[in-house]
Amino acid sequence: TMEDWDQETLEKVVESKKKEYNQNKPTDI
Repeated sequence: TMEDWDQETLEKVVESKKKEYNQNKPTDI
């Protein structure tokens, strides 16, 4: 479960999710 994850693992997952989201949803920057 998430409670067992350490901070580094959690940040990596969050970062990868952001990348997936950004790739799937084009944005105007």
